[in-house]
This record gives sequence, C-alpha cells and structure tokens, in this order.
Amino acid sequence: MKGFAIRDLFESFARAHTDKRAANRAFTEKVMGLLEAKKLTPADFSLRELWEGLVVSQGLEEDVVSSAFPTISGQLISSVMIQAYDAYPKNGLSLVRVVPSRLKVSQVVGWTPLGKLDRTSYVKEKEDYPELESPDEKTVKIKNKKNGGTISLTREAIFFDRTGQLLSLAAGVGQELARWQDEVILSKAADLDSDAYDGGAMFSASAGIANLLTGAASALGTTSYEAARIKFRKATDEKGKKINVMPDKPILMHPADLEPTVMKLLNNEFGPIGAAAQTEYNVARNGFVPFYNPYITSATAWYYGDFKNSLRWEEVWPLETYSRVGQDTEEGFKKDVISQHRASIYGGCGYDDFRRVYKNVGA
Repeated sequence: MKGFAIRDLFESFARAHTDKRAANRAFTEKVMGLLEAKKLTPADFSLRELWEGLVVSQGLEEDVVSSAFPTISGQLISSVMIQAYDAYPKNGLSLVRVVPSRLKVSQVVGWTPLGKLDRTSYVKEKEDYPELESPDEKTVKIKNKKNGGTISLTREAIFFDRTGQLLSLAAGVGQELARWQDEVILSKAADLDSDAYDGGAMFSASAGIANLLTGAASALGTTSYEAARIKFRKATDEKGKKINVMPDKPILMHPADLEPTVMKLLNNEFGPIGAAAQTEYNVARNGFVPFYNPYITSATAWYYGDFKNSLRWEEVWPLETYSRVGQDTEEGFKKDVISQHRASIYGGCGYDDFRRVYKNVGA
C-alpha cells in the first residue's frame, strides 16, 4: 500500500469525522478489517509510507500515540508473529492434552485407583451404593515456565524503510516460540532431564512402576515390540486390579537412528525383523503410529504407548502479543524507539500417569 494511498484514504475518513480521534478509530478499523479479510497483507505495507501518511502529514511527530500509526503497525507486526507461530510444525502437541492453568506450578490429580469394586462385589436391593473414593489420592506437580521476546521499531527502521527486515524479525520471534514449545514437550515426552513425572524420573525399573526395559532384549525389533504389548495387557493398579491402558493404536517414538527399523516393523508383512528366514506374520504391521523425536539423545532408546492420555501441556497462556508506544519511555528518549512489540507463551509439560508409556533403552 503506497504512502499517497494511505494518506488519501485517511483524509477521506478525516473529512467524514469532525473529531480526529473518531477519524483515527474509523480508519484503523477499516485497515484492520482489510487485513483480517486478507485483502491486505503485511507485505503490502511500507512502514515509512505508513509513518508519512499517518504521522508526518498530520503533524503528529511529537504525539505519535494520537495517530493511527501505532495501532496499525502493531497489528502488522503481531500478525506476522502469530502467522509464523501457527505455521511452525508443532508436532509435540499431538502427544499431549492441552489443559488450561492459572498456576505457576500446576498440581494435577494423577492415577487414583478405585479399590472397592471387584467381581465379587454388588449392591443388594435397598442397599446404599458405596462411595468410590480413592483412599490415597495422588497429585503430581508440573512447573510452568514463561518465554518470549521483544522487538523495537526505531526511527532509523522507519526512515530507512526496513519493513522487510523488521517483519522477518517478527516472524523469527513467532517461529522460535513455537520451536521452544515443541522442544519442551518432546524433551518431557522422552524425559531427557529425568524430571517429567512429578519433578522426578518418569521411567523406572523398580517394582510398582516397571516402565523401563533394559538390556539386549529391549533393542527395537519384533521380540521387544511383542514384549511391550504384553506388558500393556498385564497392567495393574496399585491394588493389583487389572486395568486397560492399551490404546487402539499406540505411538512408537524413536530417534533418527531407529527409523529404518521402525519402518520395517510398520510395513513388513513377515517377521521376525532381522531373522534370516522371515516367514512368520509380522504382528507389528500397521499396528502403531511412528513418531520421530529429534531430541532423543540415545541412538537405541525407543518409547511406546499412549502419550496423549498421560502427558499434558499446562497452558497458562497461549501465544500472546502486546505492543506499546515507546515515544515517552526511556527507550524512546535514549534510543529513538517508536514502539515495542512483545510475544510470549507460558506453560509447562509433564506426565500425570506412568502406566501408559514404556521406555526401552535398547541396550
């Protein structure tokens, strides 16, 4: 959008409104509507021409906040941040349940067995139904963290018309926040820092948990895959009651090194994988969803199970953008900052149940 077109369009609104503020509001709403309808895009604008059409031509260099410039330029920058965030392939979100939170540390209810019903129990006629409360309700804590960044629109950026550079920087902020969120989720999914379950290790070989499989028998292949399925079928709660934690199609999360083996397991008609004579039916064929996790540091470790029903993203707030005019701030005075623009995200990730995902060390 050229500067003269901006000026002409704005002046048509100024003529239709006796009050300058009303003209600014109406003009801003018009431009924002065009942006929302995608009849205009951020690439159609020049910050210098926008500045000259809305600030210089109106004699508002010392009172930028009274012009339509900060609202429109802020919307341009924010929309680019949001578009870049949305466009990033946030694969980690497919592994989690997104749960709203208002806490810095979310305390969520973990697995709570109900121990009063079994095959011998029943309710007699005119007898009260029993209260099915868990005797030891369990909670797990998930620490939520904030991340974000700011960019500044300076007089130099406007004067030298660095529109493309500034919008590219805004896109980088949105993309980096999406990448950060994805890394947090995928790192917790693999428990890389040994803090994914209530601030401690998620995977353990100890009795009562036993979701960590080690040794040569845990190396990815037909035998270990079948053993993992059998463990799911034999799952019990703390009271020894049988529970069903086997999803219809489990996810098999793996590093790049195991991708060839994963694809053989998924697609081969016969097994066992790696055997000289492959004549047995491959029970793993089309039986799981492969998921590549680039953050897994081990070349042999793989994870198997129902991630979405045990891993959660606590969302304090989703991507949020905010703009302020910097003219009357310290940055505005000392650094010729016209406006500042911030994007942030606040959340955390962790497991609330250890029974639905198994880690196989693979060695």
